[in-house]
Amino acid sequence: MLDCGSLERTGEVSKRWRAACGSKNVSEILNATAGFTTQGLDGFFPVIGDDLIPVRVGKALNSRRLNARELLAGISSAEGDGLIDFVAKGFRDNTDAADITKRTMVFFARGMMITLLDLESQSIIDQYFGGPNVGDGVEAVHAAADLLGDSQLGCPMLGFAKRFLGPDTAVFMYKFSQQPSKIGWPTWVRPTHADEIAFALGSVFKLESDVSDNDAKAAENFMHIISTFSHTG
Repeated sequence: MLDCGSLERTGEVSKRWRAACGSKNVSEILNATAGFTTQGLDGFFPVIGDDLIPVRVGKALNSRRLNARELLAGISSAEGDGLIDFVAKGFRDNTDAADITKRTMVFFARGMMITLLDLESQSIIDQYFGGPNVGDGVEAVHAAADLLGDSQLGCPMLGFAKRFLGPDTAVFMYKFSQQPSKIGWPTWVRPTHADEIAFALGSVFKLESDVSDNDAKAAENFMHIISTFSHTG
């Protein structure tokens, strides 16, 4: 999500980042990202109040002056895969999903829904796990990852984008579906938000000394898209 309309800017980190994006120079973008932290979010992302996405989005949007008029929002092919991988490493010695049962993933999904969403709905479980192709192993893991990703990342982002959209504001969206050729994900992990960040911030140039031509081209193209949007809308 990029800020493209505010004249008021604070914070040295966000200034360096915006300058790098506006320059459309890959080396400057890489140098700026070295100092990019959460303290640099305000004034660059559409932050409203103390939270990036507050609980009552509509009320917050109506009561505060927006720091952006155009919004570029992206969603990855599998927002939840990285989260599932992180959770699985807490109780497993390996990253192979083949021996994980559907029952285990359904149990995990129910617990996640109660803990994070304060609800328990069999219809939601059926929606994600009831398909004919969902069995044990990778299929079950992907089903749980999709539920987690949609509930915690995809749906809130879409909800924010819809409420942001108005007579004087515009929203542009994209779906990201690429992974760096050299990264330490298990084979079952699909493109995630972390992969998107690796390309958007040019991190693929720092993952390995011998970056593939495809990775370099994809990163330069993605950074060019982002910098163009940040610079001209």
